Amino acid sequence: MKFSPEHNRLKYWEILYYIDYEIDLAIQTLSKVNRLQEASYGSARKQFEDFVESNRDHLSSLPIDEQGAFQAHYFYDDEMALIELARIQRYSSVISIFAFTESKLMTICQKIEATFILPIKLKKVDARNGDLKKYYDYLTNVFDINELEIQHAFNEIFEFKFIRNMIVHYGGIVESKDLEKVRIAPGLDLSQIKGGYQIKFEDEQFVLFLLNKVKTFFKKLLPAIDLRFFEIKESMEVSNRNNKIN
Repeated sequence: MKFSPEHNRLKYWEILYYIDYEIDLAIQTLSKVNRLQEASYGSARKQFEDFVESNRDHLSSLPIDEQGAFQAHYFYDDEMALIELARIQRYSSVISIFAFTESKLMTICQKIEATFILPIKLKKVDARNGDLKKYYDYLTNVFDINELEIQHAFNEIFEFKFIRNMIVHYGGIVESKDLEKVRIAPGLDLSQIKGGYQIKFEDEQFVLFLLNKVKTFFKKLLPAIDLRFFEIKESMEVSNRNNKIN
C-alpha cells in the first residue's frame, strides 16, 4: 500500500490513512470504469456510423417508398440500442458513485462508534432524509466535527441525490411538479416526454463532475474527523489526569 504526500494532512487517527487510501483508489476505479464504458460506447457508435455510411448509396438507389422500411429495419433499432446503452451506462455510474459515497460514510461512522462512547447511537439518528444525510448528521451533530469545513462540499453532492433517486425508483423520469428539484450541472439535461421529463446525460461530463464533488468532500471531511479525534482524545486524557490527582 502506497501513501501519497497528500495523506500527511492526517495527523492523529491512523485508521484515516487507510480510509483515505481506499477512497482515492475507489474514485480512480470509478473514473477508469467510466472511461472504459465511454470508450465502448464510442466504438459501438463509430461502427454504426460506418455501417450507415457504407449503405448510403444502396439506400438512395431504392425506390422512395422502400427507403423508410430499409432505414427502420437496418438503422433505427441499432440507433435506439446505442441511445439505451449510453443511458444505462451513465445512469449506472451515477448510482455507483452515490452507493460508494454512502458506503464509505457508513464505514467511517461505524469506526467512530466503535472507538468512542457518544450520546446517540448511529442507528438512532433520523434517517427520513436518506442514509447520506443520516451519516452526515451523525458526523456533524453527534461526533461534532466542524461543520463549517464541510457543509458546502456536502451540499454540492446532496443536491443531486434527487437525480439518483429518480434514476433508481422511476427510471430517470421526473414529473413536472418536481422540476424545481433538478439542479443545473454540466452534462445534465432533461428531455420532455409524455408524463414528464427524462433525465439525460449527453456525455460523461456529469459523471466526472459528480466524482470530483465526492473527491472534494472527502478531502475536506477526513481532516475534520482527524481533528475531532484529537480533541476528544485530548479531553479524555485531561479528564483522566484530573481524576488521578483527585
